[in-house]
Amino acid sequence: MQNSKKNSEITKCSCSQEGDNGLPIPCDLVPLDKRIHELKSEYYRRNVCSCEGLEYITFHFPIEHQDFGQYARCLCALESEITSKKEILVKASNLHENKTFADFDVNLNPECDKGLDIAKKWVTGETTPIVMLYGQTGVGKTHLAIASAWSKIGLGKPTLFYTSTELIRDLQSGVKTGKLDEIIGNVKSAQNLVLDDLGREYTSGWTTAIFHEIIDYRYNNKNDLNTFITTNHSLSELEKILGLPVVSRLTDHIASSVVIMDGDDVRLKKR
Repeated sequence: MQNSKKNSEITKCSCSQEGDNGLPIPCDLVPLDKRIHELKSEYYRRNVCSCEGLEYITFHFPIEHQDFGQYARCLCALESEITSKKEILVKASNLHENKTFADFDVNLNPECDKGLDIAKKWVTGETTPIVMLYGQTGVGKTHLAIASAWSKIGLGKPTLFYTSTELIRDLQSGVKTGKLDEIIGNVKSAQNLVLDDLGREYTSGWTTAIFHEIIDYRYNNKNDLNTFITTNHSLSELEKILGLPVVSRLTDHIASSVVIMDGDDVRLKKR
């Protein structure tokens, strides 16, 4: 009890002094039993910047305090770090436009609500690591793919977005620039990969083989990698384009969720 009482007492401070009125000036010296993580939590909850541009804050620790000499990042610096990180993630994402789940109008195609639901769950990790949406053109698959990528980035998760056409173009360019292996490696190992319009414009067995390599790798590393795919093709059509091994991985019910987006072309409805 005596040790506990001693630790809870505020150690006398050499800066303690009296004001002009003879009354002691309050001292904010930290008690010995109060740790820096508690002080930081209290400071952040106040949500007020007090660093005067220094980006760091200090606490009044007595010399014998075990956290003496330590400091914390100010709120303004933390906000700057978060903004900078998001900017880096956006630049690395290959995203060209912004779409959200909020502006996905389910009323235009009520049967597509399952696609919206699975996309949201993929973002938060509440479903299988691989998700594939398929349905005809214009039902909103690309909208959900883009919104999923942005939502992942909003959570601070590195995400790479590609349409199949863009990826093929980059692969072909990579042959000329000598960066083919680097491009394939980036796509294979992306923590979160969103691949839109799978199965479109495959011009050769070479590009098909690369897509097979990418999907096979991501399937085998599904515990660490998340993949979101959209396609206009039925499973039988994909099998002809990519081969049975790829389709079997995309339809493995343990690793993958396949959702049919059945509806009309919303672009016609909006005219």
